[in-house]
Amino acid sequence: MEFGDLTYQRMRADVANLGHIENKRGVKILGLVGFGMMKNVEIVLDASQSELRLYKVDKEGKRTNSKSAGIKSDYTQTIEGNGNILFLKGMIAGKNLNFCFDTGAETNAINCDANKTVLSTLTITRRIELKGAGNAKSEVLFGRMNDFTMGGKKISDMETIVTNLRSLHEAYNTTIDGMLGYNFLEQGVITINFVKRQFDIQFTKGAEK
Repeated sequence: MEFGDLTYQRMRADVANLGHIENKRGVKILGLVGFGMMKNVEIVLDASQSELRLYKVDKEGKRTNSKSAGIKSDYTQTIEGNGNILFLKGMIAGKNLNFCFDTGAETNAINCDANKTVLSTLTITRRIELKGAGNAKSEVLFGRMNDFTMGGKKISDMETIVTNLRSLHEAYNTTIDGMLGYNFLEQGVITINFVKRQFDIQFTKGAEK
């Protein structure tokens, strides 16, 4: 597999039916790319421009194939995870929470087992049917996050679902309070550097001091 001058060989991959995603989006999807392929590049995600940029990095995490400067970060966080999954810290109702960052998720998620104070800040509007990468379906609560903060920046009115994330907790052997998806991704320009183990965001939308 090739992305520009990036070449990947002998990759392991799961096989799944992605037809329901194709039908919903009206576009042919041949596969999903995970963070495990991005361990040796710097990732820049700019949802407002529908743009993904990949930069080769050296052993210290510095770019090797570009003279362009990185983003002017409003907030930097050391990332956790094994390279295939990325965890970020955020805050709701003054409580520090552990979020799984999933760029493929259409919306954010909060664990239904989260602290009652955290759940009380959400505005629930309806129930919806949730589908994942496979064909499994489940009914979940849908609403809005009203009190999410990261790096001192408050982001209001992000869409979220409330669902059981116990399976993720068991799969990754870590407490997962929620998931950050596209609604978080579109808040700014995001840089992820697995070599430096660094996450940066330049807020461009929906952020208040």
